[in-house]
Amino acid sequence: MKQIRQLKHAAAILLIMGMLGCSSRQATPFAVCTYGWQLIDTSQRNAFVIAPSNGEDCALTIGCFQSTNVVSREQLYRLSFVATPSNITRHVVSCGDFSGYAASYTNDDTHWDAWWIACSNAHLYITFNSTLPPSTNDLATARRIVNSLIWRRSQQASAGDVATRPAPDK
Repeated sequence: MKQIRQLKHAAAILLIMGMLGCSSRQATPFAVCTYGWQLIDTSQRNAFVIAPSNGEDCALTIGCFQSTNVVSREQLYRLSFVATPSNITRHVVSCGDFSGYAASYTNDDTHWDAWWIACSNAHLYITFNSTLPPSTNDLATARRIVNSLIWRRSQQASAGDVATRPAPDK
């Protein structure tokens, strides 16, 4: 089941990437704290998947695209309708250095949280999916991960590099 959800997400990433005119060969423009979750898939050039090590059936997928121009709030709102039900409520969010829209919904036997956020010319399409009902702890951790995003102004990383950072001091 998790593999099917990841394939649906990959198709949405490719569609969004084409709509923004993005290149997949650019360096990853962000860093994120994984709060102990493990990197489980880096096979896609412009996305990676992390999941808790406790074996729960859930995953957080972060797709990254870079546009030649600054990504506008209007573009993010339009993109939020790609591969997502049109009847769900989208709300404005700030996630670390990034901002845009987010929504939560269920589809069949799966809970989804989705974010369409940007900073400058970097656009992130992020999904958290879990079997129903989602673990309160896993859902909270996924949201903490998304809120830890930092825009990497220096583009010295190699293409496909995934930058992680330590958890902030409390």
